[in-house]
Order: sequence, then structure tokens, then C-alpha cells
Amino acid sequence: MHAGHPNADAVAAMADVLEGLAFECLTSAFVTRAHRMTLEYLARAAVPR
Repeated sequence: MHAGHPNADAVAAMADVLEGLAFECLTSAFVTRAHRMTLEYLARAAVPR
């Protein structure tokens, strides 16, 4: 997209929004996975062997 294109600013703004959403989704996915792994670890540690 050329800088002189009539929609250049709108496209750039949409790209910024998508970038922010992608970052939030990835962050949430890593946090969720880490939380699940912690719970699984604690559950296994609580079981006597």
C-alpha cells in the first residue's frame, strides 16, 4: 500500500489493532498453558507414591 493511497491511514490503524490483538492472544495462551502445567505439577506432587 502506497503512502499516497486514500486508505493508507485506515489500513495502518487496522494493522496496529491486529498487532495488539495478536500479542494479547499469544500472551493469554502462554499464561493459560503455564497455569495448567503448574496445576498438573501440584496435583501430581500431592499424590503419595
